[in-house]
Amino acid sequence: MRLWPVRRGKIDRKQFRETFGLNSDFIVRYPKLRALLEEFDARVVNEDYRSRRVDSELQRLKDVLDAGPALNRDRLKVNRPALVASLGIPLGRLWQSPFVEEIRLHKTKILHRAKEGVIDPFLAGRVLVFSDLSPHWGVPFLVKIGAQFSKAFLVISGTRRDFEILTLHFLIFWTGLVSPKTRFVGR
Repeated sequence: MRLWPVRRGKIDRKQFRETFGLNSDFIVRYPKLRALLEEFDARVVNEDYRSRRVDSELQRLKDVLDAGPALNRDRLKVNRPALVASLGIPLGRLWQSPFVEEIRLHKTKILHRAKEGVIDPFLAGRVLVFSDLSPHWGVPFLVKIGAQFSKAFLVISGTRRDFEILTLHFLIFWTGLVSPKTRFVGR
């Protein structure tokens, strides 16, 4: 049965006390009751016990993550405020176990998908977003842009400055402002 709330790996003493109408010093007054609670605490740790409420919230979190949650601007992390809005779970609880482990697991899936991305390549630790252009450009064209950008970036060292220069070259070439044969000299 999963009835008792758990706090910091132990049965919640306050909830236990209130449920049975005990005084705040019940642990000192009743050593057998303290021993029983210590036994339950050991079981909480050994059996990975969670209350029904936590199990329910965790399942809702898994469902939202599987459906594709809102991501931060970097497209590599789950947007936690959006999770709070959709789940109704306080933000602080999302940073606690077992929620934080589930979010980290999903983050690794997001990173794997980003590294496998065709239209939005993952370069220098960031996702380059070309998919936002899909309403205006066809997918085959965006796939070619992503592939060429990835190919061009592999040639340079990968520093932030090199990345910015390459981005500038790409935008200048793409907009047709300068001939592709023009050599850009950075500072």
